[in-house]
Formats: sequence, structure tokens, C-alpha cells
Amino acid sequence: MEIKKNKITAILGLDIDLNIDEEKLELDFLKNIKVIDYLQEKLKNVNIKKIEEALKICLLTDNDKVKPLNVLSSNEIEKLELAIKLLENREMIILSDFEINFLNKEFNYFKNLFKKMVTKYNKTIVFITNRLDKIMDIIDFILVVENKTVIMELSSDNIYYDKIYDYIEKPEIIEFVKLARKNHAKLEDYTDINELIKGIFRSV
Repeated sequence: MEIKKNKITAILGLDIDLNIDEEKLELDFLKNIKVIDYLQEKLKNVNIKKIEEALKICLLTDNDKVKPLNVLSSNEIEKLELAIKLLENREMIILSDFEINFLNKEFNYFKNLFKKMVTKYNKTIVFITNRLDKIMDIIDFILVVENKTVIMELSSDNIYYDKIYDYIEKPEIIEFVKLARKNHAKLEDYTDINELIKGIFRSV
């Protein structure tokens, strides 16, 4: 399986539990230790200022950093996992079902962060997921996996390709556009709801 460097890729159909790094972290998150103490213990070579900057970038507050790991919400755990990956300065950041734990406003912040990480810092972002609705407007490539074998490798330009949705649920925006086309609407392959609305007004 080839992951394109300095791009954002969605891998569909892969067992989420294969993300071993996150599995190890989840065991740590059962501990009764404050977030900030855990990070200082785990990342001994990283100074406290950098740790606090990473927590802030990942939208974790001063209150969050003194919480015990074992009381964190799923949303806070996702943020902390991302902060750890940033502090470890990984070239490839793998995220399992990251997008399901956020409301739109907060996730839009992270989408912009991921795009900046790719364009400015040459990072590679990989989403292991079974849905595209929240990330379809930022991904560059799609890999579809069945029985641990890649059966489709597509650029995001092919996001309207029907065969993808034999394996995952079709995003509502794609359902809508395809239905509108059957009713003779001339709409492009929109992935952003605001652009779709503009396109609808232009086509009237």
C-alpha cells in the first residue's frame, strides 16, 4: 500500500484496530495521571513550553491539561493523541476515525490545521475511516481496502465514482447532486456545501 508523501489520504475499509500507535495510547489513557504530567513523563526530551504550545494548537485548555487521563472525553482523547504526534514530530500522522468526534466548527479548525501541516511543514496525513462526508473537501487521495488488499486507488477528483460507495455510505452532498442531475440540474462535483449552494443559484 503506497501512501503519497506530503498529501492527505483517506483509507477506507481498513480495520481501525490496525493503528497500533493509537491502541498503545488508549491503554495509557486508563491511567489516573494528569495530562501534563503524563506528557512530561512520556516526552522527556521535549520542553514544557513546546508541550503547552502543542496542547493549545490541538484546542486543549489549561483546565484540560490538569485532568486525569482516565476522565478525558473521546473528543479530548483525539486532541491529545494528535498533540502527542505533533510533539513526536512524525512525518506521517495517522488518524483513526478522528473526524467523528467533533462538531463542524471545531473540525473545520483541524481541517485547516492539517492543510497547513501538509503545505508548510511537509507532513503526510492519513485518515483511517469508513466515511468521507467530513473530509471529502481536504483529501488528495482515496484508497479502498478489502481483506487487507488495496482494490481501488483514486485521486479526490474521482470522489463521485459510484464504486467507492459499494464499501462505505455515500455522503449526502453526493447523493443530492446525483439526484439533482437526474432532474436535469447542471451541477459540478461539489464537495463543499457552500459551493453547492452557490452552484444551485447559478443553475436556476
